[in-house]
Amino acid sequence: MNLPEIERLVELVQNANISELTLRYEGSRVTIRKTPAGPTVQCGELMPYSPGGVASATDDDGIEQANLILSPPTAPEAVSIYSPLVGHFRHIKPMVGLGARVVAGQVVGVIEAVKLINEITSPAIGIVTDVLVDDGQAVEYGQELFTVQPDG
Repeated sequence: MNLPEIERLVELVQNANISELTLRYEGSRVTIRKTPAGPTVQCGELMPYSPGGVASATDDDGIEQANLILSPPTAPEAVSIYSPLVGHFRHIKPMVGLGARVVAGQVVGVIEAVKLINEITSPAIGIVTDVLVDDGQAVEYGQELFTVQPDG
């Protein structure tokens, strides 16, 4: 894929009623995610940043005014699920796919190695934001299989 094609895909995602698009093309993978627009808060004029979370200024009458600087809550870091061994990855039924809600300890797939089946579990409660392997794909030790965005 070249840059104009990717720019066109970004434009399509921005104008579409979707939050994410993942494409696989000739061994490459491109994921475009739209971040949700947060609420806009306007509290008078802008004030300089103060590490304490409060900015103050003095008005014309010499009275100090304080404005609370609001910052959006930060989302927890995404958690990756890795292969604990070499083998062939298999999806389970029902398949855990993109956008699926998982809980800690839930089986998200299995790895078959030397005719033994090893369950792969989610380490966190959240939403699957990326599925990085296909059914039957050979995987290596430590290879990333899924990405989960934890709740709150």
